[in-house]
Amino acid sequence: MKLEHVSDANVGGSGDDLIRLVEFTPAEVKSLAEEIRSVLLAQKKSVQLDGLDFIRSLNCQLTLVLSDKSVGIHKNASGTFTCGLTYQGYLRMVELMEPFMNDSGTGFQWLYDLPTEDNRTEFLISSNGKW
Repeated sequence: MKLEHVSDANVGGSGDDLIRLVEFTPAEVKSLAEEIRSVLLAQKKSVQLDGLDFIRSLNCQLTLVLSDKSVGIHKNASGTFTCGLTYQGYLRMVELMEPFMNDSGTGFQWLYDLPTEDNRTEFLISSNGKW
């Protein structure tokens, strides 16, 4: 599985940024879902995606954290990214990844649906990198 930041991605007709998960196997998607469930949700510990052995970061660092309010992905001053969602937001994210956990999972899926905000980065899982 590859993790990639795409700047000026033209999401929804604007010059938005996005972070995408691409070139993955169903087993890798299952592993990511399990990491979210067992570490982030059960243990309440953050998950640094680029630190997981089955994810290869191409150009970014993304950490998932539990938040009182779902705010999505924001770029930190250090240039890294943090995704803050509620417990329910991450449960929904895992549900949205389910089609990619089997061999028939193709296409793409946005991993959260929040109101548009100028400084938020979108989050995408895509079998072919497109949306």
